Amino acid sequence: MNAQMNVSKHAVRTESVINGRTVVEIFYPQQQKRILYWPDVKQFVEQKISQQTIPTGEARKNFSPCADRVNSRCRKLDVEIIAGLKAEKWEMVRTVDSQNLRSLHWIEVERKFPIRELFPDGTVAEMSMAGKGKIDGRDVERWEMRATQPGGKQLQSVQWYDPELRIAIREEFEGGFVRELRNIKVGKQSPTLFVVPDDFTRASNPPGSRENSQFNR
Repeated sequence: MNAQMNVSKHAVRTESVINGRTVVEIFYPQQQKRILYWPDVKQFVEQKISQQTIPTGEARKNFSPCADRVNSRCRKLDVEIIAGLKAEKWEMVRTVDSQNLRSLHWIEVERKFPIRELFPDGTVAEMSMAGKGKIDGRDVERWEMRATQPGGKQLQSVQWYDPELRIAIREEFEGGFVRELRNIKVGKQSPTLFVVPDDFTRASNPPGSRENSQFNR
């Protein structure tokens, strides 16, 4: 699946073609909502988003593991050095079906992503830098993630982190799944990209169940 993405300080716009129809999604992280619109029928729907969102760019400076995660509370415990990297140790308590689930997260101070995590089921995940290089002309860091489950099963993934953009621009997962950003251009974004055109009408449901299934995450 290919899509065109525009990122501003306050919103992310993604335009793609699904089942032959152009679909535009505008996501507003701070407002926890998104808008989907279909240019061919000039209709849009607005939805509230409750799941956790990982902030990008400047928003990472104040990142907490509980950022935008419902039914969760976080407490910073300490600052530790892990593999030569300074990390904030956080405790997260998430309430699920009246049960409190406790996890620990070590957030690397500069990059603001977890380099070690201990989950309620005993799974341990660790990130380690495996070198530096270039992707599509951009300077990147290669980070490898290894997660070990209680039964001993291990999962691995790799990501290439862009220090300028403060996000991973390529990720490779087990099973051959790859997600990446290409043809990156840094510059000012037009405000009109992040609003619904005036001649579009609000709809109660997306126009077509197939598109609806693609976006109900």
